[in-house]
Amino acid sequence: MVVPVEVLKQLQRLDIDIYALKAEQKNIPERIAAYDQKVANQTVHVNEAEARVKEVKMSLHKKELGLKEKEEQIRKYDTQLSQVKTNKEYSTLLHEMNNLKADCSLMEEDIIGFLDEVQKNEAVLSGEKKQLEGVNAEITAAKKELETKRIENEKHIAELEAQKKKIAKKVIRHKQKL
Repeated sequence: MVVPVEVLKQLQRLDIDIYALKAEQKNIPERIAAYDQKVANQTVHVNEAEARVKEVKMSLHKKELGLKEKEEQIRKYDTQLSQVKTNKEYSTLLHEMNNLKADCSLMEEDIIGFLDEVQKNEAVLSGEKKQLEGVNAEITAAKKELETKRIENEKHIAELEAQKKKIAKKVIRHKQKL
């Protein structure tokens, strides 16, 4: 007697289901890698924002040091004013002091600009860090879901394989009877 067609169809359905689950299993590591890449990309954005904040703070610090040096030079000239002997020396020192004061004024404007830039860059950095935290939370949940799905798939594949073996044994017994 020939094996019933329904039994063969049932075997084929099991094979199709097993194949689909195994294909899904193969896809899981790729999806995890994509999630890891998303975290890496966001981490790069955070690192770039941190570098920009550091760079602007360093520029600000240099300007502040330059301003202090000029202010110190102004104080030095101011003490020298009382020690000069001629009007020409006095005028020269006064002219130098005025030039330094003008330079200080420009440097103070630059410093204010740098302070604004630091504040803006720190806000960007804060946003990037929050976004990274969100991405990490999202990825962690997605990875957990994928791991759960992987475990469920493995169990389901094992069940389907067991059903397939059971049907195959029936087919073999049926053929042996013939």
